[in-house]
Amino acid sequence: VPGLANKMMSSHAVRVCISVPAARSVFEREGDPEHVLMTGNPVRRSVIEGDRSRGRKLLGVPEDATLLLVFGGSLGAQHLNERVASLKDELLSRESLYVLHSTGADGFEGTERALALTPEEAKRYRVQPYIDNMGDMLAAADLVLSRSGASSVAEIAALAVPSVLVPYPHATADHQTTNARYLVDAGAGVLCADADIDGSAFADELLHMAVYADGKLLGEITDVLDYPGNSVYVVTGEREYLIPAVKEFILSTDLEGNRMEVKLLEGMETDAD
Repeated sequence: VPGLANKMMSSHAVRVCISVPAARSVFEREGDPEHVLMTGNPVRRSVIEGDRSRGRKLLGVPEDATLLLVFGGSLGAQHLNERVASLKDELLSRESLYVLHSTGADGFEGTERALALTPEEAKRYRVQPYIDNMGDMLAAADLVLSRSGASSVAEIAALAVPSVLVPYPHATADHQTTNARYLVDAGAGVLCADADIDGSAFADELLHMAVYADGKLLGEITDVLDYPGNSVYVVTGEREYLIPAVKEFILSTDLEGNRMEVKLLEGMETDAD
């Protein structure tokens, strides 16, 4: 959801780069529609280069096990933490399911108390305040449960991990729901309102997806973002962007409007000259 400052400045910009399709109409009304380009949200190189085997080795998760990654963004999410903690017994009743739960610094002690993990449970349920190596952890995961801030959604998309997204309910203009819609509308995620996560339907959906997150039933979801034509990587110097574009020509430019390098996934077709 574009803010007032961005909308005011867009008419003076050589290029307006947007991260989700929903923002296009806003900036087209504010200035020259031809200046609006879909570039996606910046994704850290360390995330792009996340390695599944390396991540699982660090966590002690077997290659044939299922890993659920839970996080609420850099600040955590109290309600999400509380609800997931309440599902500990049900999650760990699935013998091949492992959980990595990042609580945020403020929520760590309370979540740790609520979980009251035994030494045996702690072998398959790891709780920590923050994740430093998010790329490897996302790559290691089979399913993500998280809030839907712009950076989180971009990183989930970059690693093509199926997700259950719970938008922060007090975000300005409900922009986290808008963020989540990108993955949900692509078939790569499930959206659940924060007000609904205490219900049994949420628990049933999460447990169902976790059980089948090895791809047997989620193959169509995991293919969405890997499939040429739905994603491209644009490389501009040292920065990399995930482009959530479907049947849309993508061109990366510098501030003067000059064309820069565009690297398409194999098989991606465009009308570029």
